[in-house]
Amino acid sequence: MRTLDACPACRTVLLPGQQRCLRCGAAVGDPTRACPDCTAESPPASRFCGNCGRDLDRKGDADPEDAADPAAGDPGGQSRPADPARGPVPLADPGVDPERAFLPLRAPGPGRRGLRVTIAAVVGVLCAGVVALAVVRSVAFGPEPTIEAYFTALADRDAAAALRALNPPNGDQPAEPEPPRGDGEPDSGEPGDGTLTSPLLTDAVLTADGYQPPGEVRVEKLETVEREAGNEAADGGDDLTVATVAYTAGGERFTATLVLEPAGRTAGLFPRWRITDGALSTLRISADGTEQVLVNGVPVGWSDAGGGGGGRLSAFPGSYTVSLPDQPLLAAAPVTAAVGGRGAEVTLATTVRESARGEVEQAVKAYVDRCAASTELSPDGCPFSSYTFYTVTDVSWRIETYPTIAVALSRDGKQVRVTNTRRGTAEATGTARGFLSPTQYRDSVSFAVTGTARVEDGKVVFQPTGR
Repeated sequence: MRTLDACPACRTVLLPGQQRCLRCGAAVGDPTRACPDCTAESPPASRFCGNCGRDLDRKGDADPEDAADPAAGDPGGQSRPADPARGPVPLADPGVDPERAFLPLRAPGPGRRGLRVTIAAVVGVLCAGVVALAVVRSVAFGPEPTIEAYFTALADRDAAAALRALNPPNGDQPAEPEPPRGDGEPDSGEPGDGTLTSPLLTDAVLTADGYQPPGEVRVEKLETVEREAGNEAADGGDDLTVATVAYTAGGERFTATLVLEPAGRTAGLFPRWRITDGALSTLRISADGTEQVLVNGVPVGWSDAGGGGGGRLSAFPGSYTVSLPDQPLLAAAPVTAAVGGRGAEVTLATTVRESARGEVEQAVKAYVDRCAASTELSPDGCPFSSYTFYTVTDVSWRIETYPTIAVALSRDGKQVRVTNTRRGTAEATGTARGFLSPTQYRDSVSFAVTGTARVEDGKVVFQPTGR
């Protein structure tokens, strides 16, 4: 059975080898030798001071602790002086060496310390590299730089650079061309399906004075969206990103939702992004009585915009000016359209020029004169004719009065109609041959002229009805 030592003054439990009480500071345990130079205490068997290294056995130096040995009256060293109140206190187990009860700490050697420093440095470099890679991937190779490049290209009026944001060249393989549209429908306004052939997606339109690129562009939100089943990326990689982008165009504020997807990888590590939806808008144009308009000065025909009296064209965000080509028949005030979001619609209020009536009258007169030059009683494609049972030779026509006409847009707005307000008269003459001798033939007829007028090669052309 092992017993514990206690301080003779305050009865606090002592640890093996403890020299002073931790509570009251009273000296306890085995006697020690005090160094005459530094007064540091050392075990009785010590020959040198553990603090300053003095030889404790040097002659001529008195050791005050040797004069009185508290254990001299106790040859066995098994008990301390008795406490009058509690009796003798057993000493620690004599088999425990106080000097070896607590092992001294050993400072790590230089080799071990260097290894630890090296390992810590390597781990730090790896962590910093992972963080730096994540930052570079997010900042330099995330979807936001693609959005910035798209709107920067529009600000620079560079259509080719803007289209590269919709279908960028792959760093690992060539980009696939967009499939052409084959259903004859107008452009949908989104990348793919032939919309990249729209005449508005060109440098000629963007560099013209009528175009103003979007401004005050701000990415308001980026959100990652999981791909639908069966629509995974070719490399099995990143999900889609949906970006909410705000900008101004033509003084109006627009908000667009752009959808981006990875389009290959750079160096096989960093994703390249492309905008698959929301980048392009549409410009719908309608203008009565014409088959062609100008968008920022660039001619656009209805065959480019879906046919009919107007059509829809894919367009970059921005402001456009739509007008009529300079012609003698129709006129319309230019219209500025702000294109963004779901698109814009422009209707040119076309009217027949005041000077166009005279142009059309000249065209109608030329048509009637060509008919009057015929030597037939019923000229082909003409508004007048004469009929008789006799055979008439040497036929000649003379216009007595020309018809009076009116020029206006048709109700459906697709044509410039020419209508008759007062009929004209024409006289046919010739030689009639019958059963008797030849006689002079003379016949006066009235006629009306109707049809449409259009412009060909900068001139007004009359097209008669049914001809």
